[in-house]
Amino acid sequence: MGNEVQIHGISLEKPQISGGEHLIPKPEDYEIQGEEATALALGFKHKRPVLLSGHTGTGKNAAVRWFANKMGLPVYVVSLAEGTTTDQLIGMPIPVSGNGGIAVEWRDGALPTALRNGGIIVLDEINAADERTLMRLHDFLATEYRLNIYEKPDGAEYIEPHPAFMLVATANPADSGQYAGARILNEATLDRFIVAEVSYLGLENPEKEAAVVARAGKIKHSRATRIVEVFNSVRRAAGLGEPVLETIKNDDGTETQKVKQQPLSMFVTASTRRAIDIALLSTDISIMSAVEIAFTNKINGEDRPVVHKLFLDAFAGDDESQPVVEEVANA
Repeated sequence: MGNEVQIHGISLEKPQISGGEHLIPKPEDYEIQGEEATALALGFKHKRPVLLSGHTGTGKNAAVRWFANKMGLPVYVVSLAEGTTTDQLIGMPIPVSGNGGIAVEWRDGALPTALRNGGIIVLDEINAADERTLMRLHDFLATEYRLNIYEKPDGAEYIEPHPAFMLVATANPADSGQYAGARILNEATLDRFIVAEVSYLGLENPEKEAAVVARAGKIKHSRATRIVEVFNSVRRAAGLGEPVLETIKNDDGTETQKVKQQPLSMFVTASTRRAIDIALLSTDISIMSAVEIAFTNKINGEDRPVVHKLFLDAFAGDDESQPVVEEVANA
């Protein structure tokens, strides 16, 4: 069937939408990991909201854009950081001037727009939302996507969801201590969602992340691999990975696993986008200058020299005074 889309072995029908075509994401260089793709496909198929949980820069929003592009769905994003009000989510009355003077007109927020047109609404950083916004969302999710806009000054309006409507929320881990304002969502809210954990691609598949960094940063795969290796060391130091092990052959022919590299102890975000920035900037300036302005200048002073040393060791022998000018990767 021409409208059938396969997402990780799940068959979906590509839907018709009623507006917002300009918000359908363009194709981008994204390596899907698996669990998030399955969760998004199942959420769309069974009309269930999806929660993507993971550290900043793991690709939560990129996964939504990838899925939306495959399905031909517009994406409406609402950041729920502290201070966001339900006006941005639901809508608000605004004064308008006309022939009869000033009148009040209702303007839909992102949620009613997505419900009417079809598409994906992304509630970014849902666990940083204030309690009032979370309660409004909880009421909405409890009605299977039927929205009561009781805020309208001329009387409540009920909106039934478009068949192509989908809700996705993202959350940074509240228990890591890295994200100010992030709260642990209560069980009643979590029960509404299909939940997928999204980790850094490099920890799951270093070769794939190196390929992405090489393509986006326009450098050789071998160089991108070294950047990813350093980033994985930093990620393990932040408690996001296991120690690196190696297998030792004993004299009696048996094998023993030994810790080759113990995790350090750091408080640093090593996202794929930062790795790409280092790669891209290193085509014009020295690698260590690129590391400084794309990465280490953004982290705390205590961890900065440790990360700097990791990159110095990884790129020992490179001419720091010269930019990296290499054949563009085909990986």
